[in-house]
Amino acid sequence: MFGTIKNREKNKKKEKKGFAFTIDVLLALMITFFTFVIVFKMLTSYTVEGLQFVQLRTFSLDALALMEKSGYLSDAARGPDEPIASTSLRNFIMQTPPQICMQVQLLNSSLNEIYSVDKTGCELGGEEYQVAWRSFIVRHNSTSYDFYLVRLSSWYGQPA
Repeated sequence: MFGTIKNREKNKKKEKKGFAFTIDVLLALMITFFTFVIVFKMLTSYTVEGLQFVQLRTFSLDALALMEKSGYLSDAARGPDEPIASTSLRNFIMQTPPQICMQVQLLNSSLNEIYSVDKTGCELGGEEYQVAWRSFIVRHNSTSYDFYLVRLSSWYGQPA
């Protein structure tokens, strides 16, 4: 009889431990659930316009890198001094997607505009536009180098 009373006391202690463990698990599950709800709410709050803005920024920076690596910017910087086709930069801009409008301005080291080209069929400006900058160096001969900046303004427009 004495042994059964001890067993009952042990069982009561085990039940209390189990109850506290259950509360801990429920609390952890509630915290996890609310964390998932908050994260899901944040992920679904992004709008298409916000993502398009990021996409336009990425496209602008990639276009500038491609213009420099392909030599279009150095061709435009040399300009009329050398017999290089000045239409290469304009042709590149015209090959971009029709919904993206662009204006490229080339500035010398004194920040004076020496060349500018717009994508035809686009109205200049827009409410939301991106401006991306890139610097580059043009080598004229073995001892002569010039520093240039290029400014690319881009926005979403309606193709003409």
